[in-house]
Amino acid sequence: MKVYSYQKLTEQQQERLLSFQGVEQACFYQGNENETDPPLDFLNASVCFGNPPAEWLKHVDQLKWIQLISVGFGEYLPHAELIHQKDLKITNLKGFFGVPVAESILGGIFSLYRQLNHLAVMQTKKNWAGDDLRESLRTLMGRKVVLIGRGAIHQQLLAYLAPFQCEISMFGSDYNADELEQALKQADILVSTVPATPQTNNILDAVRLALLPKHAIFLNFGRSNIVDTPAMIQMLETEQLAGAVLDVTDDEPLGLEDPLWTTPNLLLTQHTSGGMPQETDRKLDFFDNNLQRHRKGEELINEIDLSKGY
Repeated sequence: MKVYSYQKLTEQQQERLLSFQGVEQACFYQGNENETDPPLDFLNASVCFGNPPAEWLKHVDQLKWIQLISVGFGEYLPHAELIHQKDLKITNLKGFFGVPVAESILGGIFSLYRQLNHLAVMQTKKNWAGDDLRESLRTLMGRKVVLIGRGAIHQQLLAYLAPFQCEISMFGSDYNADELEQALKQADILVSTVPATPQTNNILDAVRLALLPKHAIFLNFGRSNIVDTPAMIQMLETEQLAGAVLDVTDDEPLGLEDPLWTTPNLLLTQHTSGGMPQETDRKLDFFDNNLQRHRKGEELINEIDLSKGY
């Protein structure tokens, strides 16, 4: 079969992909592709490794399967009917990033609670605060934590939080609105890891954000559509929210004039939370495993049902 890789690979990684059983030919992302008009190599491929522009899918006839290199797939949801008509299978990396993202969330909590973000800035300015900071530092032990999402990331985070004896409230896609709002009123820490779907859109609107206590912190490691970003910025600026960590934003990368750059008590981790050593090689491992299933006509791992949004 012919494979198109919309993932930048080293020469060694390209050779490795070419060695996978069943791969007769492979073409690789060059970095100068048009976002609307796919190259001929893509159109002639039956399998794609990576996240090609959604617009490209309008032109495909031979493509049978896309192995995404992300958990998120929101850019393909508007094309769900087209993808269904073309009988195109899409699989994602659900569960793949559980450990690194959970560690990043934990790091974000500690950064805000122990004011490591402020201390790093003070160091660049040679500003010694010392004892003046001590009583403003907080501890994680026994905190009330609200988790939106029940996936692999939060399952891993639960294990990391266990030694701190936190009181956990977890909400999935079947959440009860009244129960969520009661939990928000008491939350010390709010964490979201949910994908971008119509069901998750604006769950944390201005009204619900306003339910959070002033000492609460918010961490978003899912997708930005869940939160009313302008309302969150205003709460941080007026100290109605103690802090936030955003791994995901509406625009990536952020424009130079975006207010998030200068919002107080906000830490931007720039969609890096899933990073780990040999990340691309591990993605290739996953792809090869699914590729062999595809060759044999077996059920693929993590096939997405776009009609359901997961």
